[in-house]
Amino acid sequence: MTRVLAAYLEETYRAFHRPETIHPDPLEVPRRYPFGEDREVTALLAALYAYGRVRQILTTLDRLLAPLGPRPASVLRDGALPGAFCAPAHRFTSCEQTLGLLAGTGAVLREFGSLEGAFLRGGVPTCREDLLEALEGFAALLAERSGTDGAFLLPRPSGKSACKRWFLFLRWMVREDEVDPGGWRGIPRSALVVPLDAHMFRFGREWGLIRRASPDLKSALELTEALAAVDPQDPVRFDFSLTRRGILGEGTLDRSPALGVSFPPS
Repeated sequence: MTRVLAAYLEETYRAFHRPETIHPDPLEVPRRYPFGEDREVTALLAALYAYGRVRQILTTLDRLLAPLGPRPASVLRDGALPGAFCAPAHRFTSCEQTLGLLAGTGAVLREFGSLEGAFLRGGVPTCREDLLEALEGFAALLAERSGTDGAFLLPRPSGKSACKRWFLFLRWMVREDEVDPGGWRGIPRSALVVPLDAHMFRFGREWGLIRRASPDLKSALELTEALAAVDPQDPVRFDFSLTRRGILGEGTLDRSPALGVSFPPS
């Protein structure tokens, strides 16, 4: 099973882990920014608003970031939003919550110098357990500075949800290659958790890597452990290519006939 899974994962990685397969995706947003502080801020916003239809997500992010100019981190740190700035709403997130998030992000930047500094204020996570603890504190900090309970926009691992958008943000910032922009140093890739979206949950269930019926945090950790059996140093390496294979519909997420294994799509 591990051999067949490894072959499928590597085949998918080679075919889809390419810059030309990114569009349309919120990942496009932080990749536009050359400076680390702007990249982490835009990655945070892009990840937190990454729910719903991708075109709507990109439209919201354009409306949110365009008024902040080429150096959004400086604008937020200085608390210098344009006078005519109108914060967009996005599905379950109101204009007021968006404004609160921007203000809270600026407050964290002023206090810790960077989002990375705030995330690592308790030490550098070296394993997934440490990462969950650091994320719990970071989400609570940002929620408090934003004046929100963070129930939906800023979930916490203790709430048992999959925290897909948080783990997406961390993948973008910790991994650095031709797809993921990177920028954070110190956190090992082995500590990352799979951002469990619908495509990854379906993949995990169909391959028998997830036994739970709900796409929750335990399912995300279960799938991460299974992928770590193939690549213990970088189990989340396969996330982007698997989701793109599902979204683009090429080969679907069934077991490849080229590997000599038949597996009917759901």
